[in-house]
Amino acid sequence: VFSMTAWRHDLLNISLSKFPVTGEIGIKGAEVSGLHKDPAGRLINATALHHSATLVNSAKLILS
Repeated sequence: VFSMTAWRHDLLNISLSKFPVTGEIGIKGAEVSGLHKDPAGRLINATALHHSATLVNSAKLILS
C-alpha cells in the first residue's frame, strides 16, 4: 500500500528541499506573468525562483 507520508519521508532523506510559501513568494507568484495559469503552479514556480532552486517539471511552457 502506497503511503504519501512514507514517500515524503524518503524524499526528504535523500536531500529533497522543501520551502514554505511566504507572503513575498505569494506576491511574486501573482506578478510573474506567462509562466503558468494555475495558481498552485505559479506558487511552485515563484518559490523555486525565490530560492534559486532547481525545479523539476515537465510543463512545456516552463521548459521553453
